[in-house]
Amino acid sequence: MLHISMVAPVSVLLISCGTGSPTVTHDGGALDSADGGGTCGRVQGNSACFTSPFTQLQWENPTTPGVCTWEAATNDCSELSTCGYDDWRLPTIDELRTLMNGCAGTDTGGACPIHVGSSTSDFNATCYCTKFSGPSPGGCFWDPSFGDQCGYQAYLYWSSSVTAMTDKTAWAASYFDGRLLAPFKTDKQRFRCVRP
Repeated sequence: MLHISMVAPVSVLLISCGTGSPTVTHDGGALDSADGGGTCGRVQGNSACFTSPFTQLQWENPTTPGVCTWEAATNDCSELSTCGYDDWRLPTIDELRTLMNGCAGTDTGGACPIHVGSSTSDFNATCYCTKFSGPSPGGCFWDPSFGDQCGYQAYLYWSSSVTAMTDKTAWAASYFDGRLLAPFKTDKQRFRCVRP
């Protein structure tokens, strides 16, 4: 269910830094608890967007500060309205892999066999790297635009991709060690909404 509330006009800042550079959009708005976004710790006025120069997917940035179960994260993303859009969703595991930067096994096209529809038996030694050895601030394995918030407090980021053979787990990505894992959906993890 989409809730719409009236807010004061906000300015929009678009930054485009040439070919291959990300576009960052700030609108100063996010869902508050009255709009259903507070369940997972979303803070009013603490949202912006990052557009990948490679996939053209638009990502929430910074991420939601809280942790949620898989179902709550799915609902939170579907209720998000920010950067002028309300078609946000939880990303697939393949989309989370497009954010992986510097871990050869789990980068897009890497040797790790985990994709949408994979079972937990697909996990192997190619599905992670050495902790905090990524090329971005703090040793993160993601675009520098996301900063250094990839530490243990942000261990895994939910995907919408459930694992094959069971509906009790879903794939998630860790950007402090480049790992792809399948925690139980009832576990509480971080997440970053995406569109379209």
